[in-house]
Amino acid sequence: MLADGVLLTGFGGPDCPDAVGPFMRNLTGRDPDPATLERVRARYERIGGCSPLVQTARELALAVESALEEMGREVPVEVGMRYWQPTIAEGIERLAERGVRCVAHVSLSPIEAAVTHARYREAIDAALSGIPHMVVCDAPQLSTFSAYRDLHAHALRQALAAVADGPAFVAFTAHSLPASDEGAARYDRELRAVADVVATSAGLASGHDVSVAGATTWGDVEGATPWAVCYQSKGARGGAWLGPDLDDVIPAVAGLGARAIVIAPVGFALDHMETLYDLDVDAKEHAERAGVRFVRAQVPNAHPALARAIAEVVLGTGCGQG
Repeated sequence: MLADGVLLTGFGGPDCPDAVGPFMRNLTGRDPDPATLERVRARYERIGGCSPLVQTARELALAVESALEEMGREVPVEVGMRYWQPTIAEGIERLAERGVRCVAHVSLSPIEAAVTHARYREAIDAALSGIPHMVVCDAPQLSTFSAYRDLHAHALRQALAAVADGPAFVAFTAHSLPASDEGAARYDRELRAVADVVATSAGLASGHDVSVAGATTWGDVEGATPWAVCYQSKGARGGAWLGPDLDDVIPAVAGLGARAIVIAPVGFALDHMETLYDLDVDAKEHAERAGVRFVRAQVPNAHPALARAIAEVVLGTGCGQG
């Protein structure tokens, strides 16, 4: 059975300042203490008071629906968030109301992890319990899409052009995970696979293996632009996390002779707190303290090429066929 509906799922984020507390309650299962709430609210204020994630996801959903229509299929596309509105259950319900029976589920978290995709799937399964006629099948992860990798490569080339006046270092990043999490090793492999493809497409070198702050680095500032894979946005949970951490790599970059660090956030499809604050505010300030210029490559967001790629997957892969 061909998919006759699409659900785009994401983590979610507060869409106004007053939503920060309720969002944190949904995320953690308890009311945040006043100090934590104030700290998180202040971070959202630095990026405009809210997360653009839900709005961007809606824009992408409309673009996917339009792309499907151009391909000759009228297929409704809805958005569902794990920890904010519209919820995954609400997205499923709206698809059911529109007569959908077979849903292609597209996770907006590009690389599969237990804290994202598995939680989305749990919410989907719970929502399906009251809709016996509907089935949901998972599309491949966005990080496997050629269009996704091409968009990140194009953005990286643009960012590198902005620092063409001096030696630069490229850091490919994704959200860190506790090393003990189920699937953490696979997550690391998949991130490195995406970084390899994007680096090659952007013309970065594949030789000269050295270590910088625990990161295996390719290239040489005296020849080819050096690059490495690292992690950002580590949480407060104890124990080892996937690394190396971007905060450790940034001060080491100056020691290589680089005058700029270019961040390629290939682990993110849409802008949200982890790109707009953790990178554009926190990491930038860290770089400035280290005397290194900071430039961040853009993420795909609701780019038409990504929307068309999602539409093609819905129509042309196992997700679109039953």
